[in-house]
Amino acid sequence: MAGAQPYFYEPFDYDLGEDALTAAPLWATVRFPGSDADVVAGSLSYRDSESRELLTAGAKVLVDTSEEEKEVRHRTPLDLSSHQGPALWVSLLGQQTAGDARRFINLAFMVPDDVVQPPDSNKDEEEAFALGTSSSENPSGWSLYNRASNNGRRVALSAVPTSQTSLLLGRIELNHLGSEVERYTFWINPPLGTVPAEADGLSFTSANTAGAEASDFAEWAELTGMRIGAGALLGASPAASWLVDEIRVGAGWADVLPWSGPLELLSPLPAPGPDGFEMVWRPSPGRTDIVEVSTDMLTWTAHETSRHTGQPGELSARFKVPAPPAGTPSFYARVRRQP
Repeated sequence: MAGAQPYFYEPFDYDLGEDALTAAPLWATVRFPGSDADVVAGSLSYRDSESRELLTAGAKVLVDTSEEEKEVRHRTPLDLSSHQGPALWVSLLGQQTAGDARRFINLAFMVPDDVVQPPDSNKDEEEAFALGTSSSENPSGWSLYNRASNNGRRVALSAVPTSQTSLLLGRIELNHLGSEVERYTFWINPPLGTVPAEADGLSFTSANTAGAEASDFAEWAELTGMRIGAGALLGASPAASWLVDEIRVGAGWADVLPWSGPLELLSPLPAPGPDGFEMVWRPSPGRTDIVEVSTDMLTWTAHETSRHTGQPGELSARFKVPAPPAGTPSFYARVRRQP
């Protein structure tokens, strides 16, 4: 695992089957009973340009309105009462499988009625912000958007098509720069193992429909739930469906982007001198490596003091290999990553 424990992690490790998410203990069907998501075998996956892979587990969910009569919406509670930091990070894997930009697919963060101002006429809880797409976006790219203090919306819209399996990363900053507004930043398919570059993100600040600064929520504890959903057939707009997986909510970027990478030596292996030599390699967060030596490449002996477990953001690990006994004809060393 990379980073601290996230506040919320959902690998969808449930029994597989049609409409099976309705049996999951956390995900209640809302608004349209009988319109439920399927739990499908296998995880979505993501690998960055450096061959680092997002850690995944369990199954995935198909939110498929094309086979249901109504919209599919499932809600789960979210407890952020202990979060005191200036920012909140969210990640998920997603891929649209049916429909187009005219009907929504998203993971929405919910607040109680009338937290978003000005108040509207209904008494239901409301979206504060969401990752995915909202209805009528054009073109059909992944986005992060908010309700813009009700009856309006601001959006960070990417050019990456929703038909492509993608890693969505969002950062929400409360009371940004001392003002009573939120700043939303959105990255698509960011590198793993490093803080995403600000220049690669798409950002906006919360505002009302007149364009003036306005807050969407006042404190983290007001974010009380998350909802995954997809829009059903509406007139000429086809039903939308998508796969969603690996939802994480945490205090820092490393909490929501755990990864495993290839084992790579960072320095050439020199001939051993009288004091031995140093091995330097690239660690992987949560994975344990150990240096082993051999004189014949058949029998290997581990240096237990070399055992190293990678930490988030760590760029290198090193170990001084003692010199072999004098007269040793051949001497080999390697780093082995334990399962």
